[in-house]
Amino acid sequence: MVEKAEKDRKIREIEESGRRQAEETLREREDVLYNEMIRLHQGTVDNYLSWIMNNTVEKGIFFKLLKNSLNFFFNFYLKASTRQAIIMSKLRKDKMSKAVENVERKFNNHETIIKDLVSSFLVPNIERTKIQKKSKIMFISQMNKNGIFLNCI
Repeated sequence: MVEKAEKDRKIREIEESGRRQAEETLREREDVLYNEMIRLHQGTVDNYLSWIMNNTVEKGIFFKLLKNSLNFFFNFYLKASTRQAIIMSKLRKDKMSKAVENVERKFNNHETIIKDLVSSFLVPNIERTKIQKKSKIMFISQMNKNGIFLNCI
């Protein structure tokens, strides 16, 4: 019986060592696959990040050049159009001032100037008195609505 127990124990040990060896082999194979997969993913991530960096740098340089060229163009164009506008306004001013002077000489005599001055004084004064009368009438009508009779105003 002792011999049979020892034989059974040795057989179980051999079977157990075979299982352990198979598990270690399987674990080593899985570790190798895992490491290869990690290297593949790391390589993919590295390639993707380097692609993004290269494109970003290239686009940054492109947009910087584009911005500089557009700034130069717009500054040049705006300066040119500003100069052109100044020149055109001077020409118009010269032409218009001559025409206005001719009209003023023709139609502005002493009587016209006096009429303009008097009307510029009288018209605002007349408007002011009209507004005062209207506000007085509105005030009186409001007081009459409220039951306060103002006959003395």
